[in-house]
Amino acid sequence: MSIDPFDERLKRHAEAIGFVCIHWTWLEQIADAAFAHLMNHEVNSLEMHCISVNADFRDKLKMLRAIASVRKPSDDWFDRMDTLINKIDNDLRLRRNRVVHDHWFPGDAPDIATRVQGQTTFKKAQSRQPKTMTTHEEVEMSVAEVAAISEEITRATYAMFELMHKVQGFTESLETME
Repeated sequence: MSIDPFDERLKRHAEAIGFVCIHWTWLEQIADAAFAHLMNHEVNSLEMHCISVNADFRDKLKMLRAIASVRKPSDDWFDRMDTLINKIDNDLRLRRNRVVHDHWFPGDAPDIATRVQGQTTFKKAQSRQPKTMTTHEEVEMSVAEVAAISEEITRATYAMFELMHKVQGFTESLETME
């Protein structure tokens, strides 16, 4: 495996990973706006920034879920918001983290790269065999697979916007965002 982080063969993957990052920030921004609005605060207020900049995204999702359950316009609305938050937290966040934080190496084909996650695991190959230790996992990913994660993040962002659009005054509150 090449250890050159500037290897030209990673250029398309790097671009796709960049879009995952950019689209994730949009998702975080709409989640922050949803939380602020449900808390009856201005989206861009100093109070909301004090909370927003000091909480990681998982905590923000927990807070959003809690306030959404209190301020829900309907049970159906909350069920849909809860399902979306679960999808974001338990699926998209994990896949996004792997794409963003793992090491990348050029693959054998132009459109393929290998993502390497460092982690120690112990597994038994067969029931009567001793456990073997591994310290990393290698996964081949195409540019299209990375781009698909970005597209799913974007769909989640739009889904949250659509849900919040049903809450009175939300669209107007977005006009104060920077």
